[in-house]
Amino acid sequence: MKNILIPDLPRAEQLAIANFLDHETAKIDTLIEKQQQLIKLLKEKRQAVISHVVTKGLNPDAPMKDSGVKWLGEVPAHWEVLPLRRLLVTIQQGNSPIANDQSPAENEFGVLKISAVKKGSYIEGNSKTLRTKAEFEARFAINQGDLLVTRANTPELVADACFVSSEPKRRIMLCDLVYRLKLTENMMPAFLCYWLLSDLGRSQIEMDARGSSMTMAKVSQGHIKSWLATSPSMDEQQKIVDYLDNANNKFSNAEGRIVDGLRLLNERRTALISAAVTGRIDVRNWQPPKPTSAPSTDA
Repeated sequence: MKNILIPDLPRAEQLAIANFLDHETAKIDTLIEKQQQLIKLLKEKRQAVISHVVTKGLNPDAPMKDSGVKWLGEVPAHWEVLPLRRLLVTIQQGNSPIANDQSPAENEFGVLKISAVKKGSYIEGNSKTLRTKAEFEARFAINQGDLLVTRANTPELVADACFVSSEPKRRIMLCDLVYRLKLTENMMPAFLCYWLLSDLGRSQIEMDARGSSMTMAKVSQGHIKSWLATSPSMDEQQKIVDYLDNANNKFSNAEGRIVDGLRLLNERRTALISAAVTGRIDVRNWQPPKPTSAPSTDA
C-alpha cells in the first residue's frame, strides 16, 4: 500500500472532487439499481409465463377440470396429469473420467460439467477436455433432442433441466452428475423441460432433494419417476413449446439490452471517477444543484 502513488492536491480540491463524485455516482448507482430491479422483474415474468402455460394451456376459454392434485388445482379438461414413470422409457446416468478443466477444442472430446445445464439452456462450452479420445463413451454422447437433468447441485439448482435444441458442435459425453431422460412418444422433451422449470415442477423437486449437506442436494431416479406432470396432446405440446420459445427469446433479448446498458453505466462510473481524481475534468467550482421546489397548489 505504501508504494501506491496518489496525486497531492489541496484539501479544498479533494473535498470538491469527493462531493462531485458522491453526487454523480449516486445518480448512476440509482440508475443501475433500477435496471437490476427490471432484470429481476423480467425473470419473475418469464417464470410466471412458463408456469401458467404448462398448467393452464394457451386457450383461456378451454373447459377446466379439477386435476385431483391439491397443489396443481384445475387443468384443461382434456389434459392428463401423470407420474413421470408413465412417460419415461429410460433414465441414463453418465460417467466422469478424469479430465482437464478446460473446454475442449474443435477436434477434442469432452465430458459435461453440471453447469452445462442451466435454466433450459444447454451450454456446450461448460465441459472438460478428456485426456484421450479413447476415454469417450459413444453411448453417453450428447445429441440433439436430449433432455438433461442434473442429479446433484445446490437445493436451488438441483434437477435443473435443459433441452438440447441443436446438434452439438463437439463430441461431449454425459457425466455422472447429469441424467438423460428418454421419453415415450406421448411426451415432447422440450415440453417436459418447461414443466420441470415451472414453479410447480420446481416445488416437487425441492421437496424431494436430499443430501447429507444441503449445500449439495441430490435427486434419485425414483424421485424423478414419482414426479407428476401435465400431459396435453402432442399437437398442443408443440404449440406450447413454440409459444414459450418465442416468449423466452423476447425476454432474453430484453434482458440482454439491459445488461448491455448496465455495462455502459458501470464503465461510465469508472471513467468519471478516473477523470475526476486525475484532474482530466476540473470540478473545483462545481456546486450541487439546488433542489427544485414542488409546484404551488394555491389558487
